[in-house]
Formats: sequence, C-alpha cells, structure tokens
Amino acid sequence: MPELKPEEGTLIQSATTTSGDVTSVYKRRWYIVLVFSIGTFIQACAWNSWGPITASAEAVFGWHDSQIGMLANDANIGYMVTVLLFCYFMDVKGLRVSTLICAVLLFVGSAMRCITMEPTIMTVCSHIASVLFGIGSTVLFAGPPKLSSVWFPPNQRTFATAIVSFANYFGVAMGFIIVCVNKSDLIVEIRQLMFVHAGIAALFLVMVIVYFPDKPPKPPSNTASMERTEWLKGIGMLAKNSAFWLVVVASMISNGVLGQWVTVLYINLKEYGITQNQAGYMGFWQTIVGCTAGLVIAWFSDMFMRRMKLILLVLFLAGTLAIFWFTAICAKYIPFDITSLYTSCILIGVFINGGVPLFYEITCEASYPVAEGVTSGVMTLVNGIFGILFLFIMYIKDVGTHWMNWALLGSHMAALPLLALFPERYRRTDLDLIVVDKHSTNVSRDVQADR
Repeated sequence: MPELKPEEGTLIQSATTTSGDVTSVYKRRWYIVLVFSIGTFIQACAWNSWGPITASAEAVFGWHDSQIGMLANDANIGYMVTVLLFCYFMDVKGLRVSTLICAVLLFVGSAMRCITMEPTIMTVCSHIASVLFGIGSTVLFAGPPKLSSVWFPPNQRTFATAIVSFANYFGVAMGFIIVCVNKSDLIVEIRQLMFVHAGIAALFLVMVIVYFPDKPPKPPSNTASMERTEWLKGIGMLAKNSAFWLVVVASMISNGVLGQWVTVLYINLKEYGITQNQAGYMGFWQTIVGCTAGLVIAWFSDMFMRRMKLILLVLFLAGTLAIFWFTAICAKYIPFDITSLYTSCILIGVFINGGVPLFYEITCEASYPVAEGVTSGVMTLVNGIFGILFLFIMYIKDVGTHWMNWALLGSHMAALPLLALFPERYRRTDLDLIVVDKHSTNVSRDVQADR
C-alpha cells in the first residue's frame, strides 16, 4: 500500500521525540478511529441484543427473565475474566492483532445466532455468542485511550476518545428504538435483527483486515514514541497509585450504576404509569443526547488542556442536581409531570455520560507511564463490578424499585468528594508540551544565530 503523506501545519509537526524522530499527524487517523468506532458500535448492539426485546424473545424461544439476565451476565463474565489479559496482549502485540482477534470473535458470535431460530439450538448459540461478545469487547472497551494516544496529538486525544465513546452509546441507544417497534412477525423480525448484527460485524472484520496498522509511521507526540511500563509492573503501580483510585472510583461508581439504571428504566417507572414505549424513548434520548454532549465537551476540553478536573466537577455537580430532580419527581416531593421527568432524565445523560471521555483521559494522565490499555482495562473492570452490585440488589426479595433512583443519587454524591480530592496531574501532556516548547525555543535560537 502506498505511503500516505502526513498533514501539514499540525501543532507538533516539527517537534522531536526523545529518540530524535520528527513527529507527524496523519489524515488516516480518522479512518482508524472510524473503524474502531464501527467495532464499538456493533459490540454494543450485540451485547445489548435481548434486553430491549425481552417480551419478543420470550415469546419466540420460550425464555424467562432469568435467562435474559443470564445472557447479559455471560457477556459480563467473559469480559471481566479476559480484559486484563487482552490489555497485556494489546500492549505487547499491538492494536492490529488485538483488534483483529476481537473482530473475529464478534463476527463468529453474531453469525452463530443466524444459524436457526429453533429454540433449543438458538438458546445454546446465544449463550456461547454472549461469551464471545464479552471477550470480543475487551479491546474495544479498554482500547480508546490507547488508540488516541498512538494516533492523535495531545490537543485531539480527548476528542478521539469521545468519538469511540459516542459509537458505544449510540449502539446501546439503538436497543431502545427496537423496544418501540411493533413486530407483526416476531421470528422474522428477530432473524432480521441477527443478520443485521452479523452484517455490521462482517464489515468491521473486513475493514480491520484491509487496513488497521498498529501505529502510524511516525508518532503524533513525544510520549507516543516512549515505552510504557511493563504490564505486570504497571498493574502494581496502579495498585499503589492513590490518585488513580480516587478518580477511578469516582467515575466508575457513578457510571457503573447509571449504565445499569437506564437498562431497567421501564421497571423503575411503570408504577407511575410510564409505558414501555415512553421509557424506551426516554432511555434513547438520554443516551443519544448524552453521548453527543460528550463530543462537544471533549472538543471544548481539548481547547483548554489541564482543566479536566474543573470541567468534571461542574458536570458531576449538575448531574447530581438532575438526578435529585428526577428522584424528587418519582418520590412525589414535587408534582409528577411527564415533561419534567423526560427533561431531568435527558439532563442526567448530558452531564454524566458527557464526562466519560474526560474520565478516560484524566485517568491515563494520572497513571502515566503505565500503558493506556492497562489503565482503561482496570477502569472498566471497576465499572463492571459496581454495575453487577446494582443488579444484585434487584434479586433481593420484595426490594421493590424505589431504591433505584436513590442508589443512583447516592453513587454520584459519593463520587463528588472523591473527585474533589483527586490531585490533578498531567504527566503525559506536560511532557509532550515541554518537548514542543523546547523545540520551539531551539528553532528561535537557530533563526537568531542565522541572522
């Protein structure tokens, strides 16, 4: 394949790495992030296949609620057991091989569910596919900060991470739309859905095979060319990094609970007369508006580097107020109003989901020089733990649903002081900018000497 020319006039086009190499930023980085986003989108769709169409799946295959829940747990287990191993593989073997393995797993899992609609075989295939989806999601969940670090300059890293985050949330949001469609022929509709998933997974696999290199010919920043801490040693460093755990627990306790809270929104709200369609659209708009806000917030954050903590504190404070508003409506502390319920629910997505890309980046900054993949892998593990804890409460006999909103509110109130105590540090960005400043100074001196 012919070599593509780097873009001209980029921020650090003429900077020099510690090894003496000139850094460059390539246009192809947008293709790379597009391919990765397609993978993230389809894994979110595949992982979230059955929850939104529970009634239809139960009618066609004779499943029960517990089986639907177990299909989601299969993916959770597959992910949590293998994520750190794949983070090691990503850092040792690179992005291409790791992403290719995940693409194969996603395609195989999706294809398995297209074999037949016969209930017994479909049940077995769906459980196996869910495990494959969980394993195949490891690099796609934990890899965005690694991808942005390898391909994007410091002033675009957060935005690149936000693009992949948007694709993930968009895939989840599509599940809520499926809830709102009346199906005249359940078997035909489910079969079509399975084939759509398999088709997108096949597209992702082909795009990775055609062109998805480990890294660009020249790094986009000084730190992109530097070796990261060895995997096992990096985990040890994270275990001792108190600043890392402050921001990880702050972000993942809130996002872990919110991620599960929105999936059971109908169960939460049906006693107030909210229909499945209304709850579906409420969850859809919360997710879509939230991930769109993440793109805007990330772009804004890249313009004001070293201000992520302040932005996150503002977002979380506003998000806590939005959750309190939603909870107060449901608890009837204030008059129940469907418009207010919609508005508060959507604002929760704007303020909380909108901050997710910043959490990824600020955590990688705090843990540098630990590899971004390892850092994100640990983050997503913690996220899964808090999400599972939320789901376990639902199995308590006669627990009801009123606790759900209070748990969400409590998780964000607990996160605020942790985030406030977090000692903001930008080790990676500072090193990149110092190198740029030094190079600019040297260029200026050379010009003066020539005169």
